[in-house]
Amino acid sequence: MIARSHDWSAPYGRAAAALLRAKPHVMQGRPGPRPAWPAAAAAAAVLLVAMTAAWSTGQPPLRAALLVALVPLAEEIVFRRGLQETLLRRGASPMGANLLTVFAFGAAHAAVRGDLAGAAVALPALWIGALYGRTRRVAPCAVLHGGLNALWLAAPALLAHVPALG
Repeated sequence: MIARSHDWSAPYGRAAAALLRAKPHVMQGRPGPRPAWPAAAAAAAVLLVAMTAAWSTGQPPLRAALLVALVPLAEEIVFRRGLQETLLRRGASPMGANLLTVFAFGAAHAAVRGDLAGAAVALPALWIGALYGRTRRVAPCAVLHGGLNALWLAAPALLAHVPALG
């Protein structure tokens, strides 16, 4: 925040004062807004991989699109922006907030699947939670989550080409 007691007209002039008011991150030494195209390009690549995997394994393409686009975004909003961010703001350590969020995420997946195998999402969820703790942004987490889901969808097609496994 710009202090009102300082006279910004000297020596920088009113134009400099207006620029600093418009872009406070410059004065605070923080990076400015990031462009959205890298996340959009990564999301498009993830969606392309998932659609290709769905086509090659005979899965419905709509299911693949939902599992790599809509579901990861919704889950990251609920678990990262909702639960993990709330825990961080209430004073939890970054590791503690991540672990509690991972536990809730794994429990939700186990409940939806109806077995403990759903809790296997805990390991990738730790990675996604660490990314959120570092960036405090949902978009990179949703793209990573979608990418991991795309790999999961593509695994049967990829493993079919491994001689010892296929």
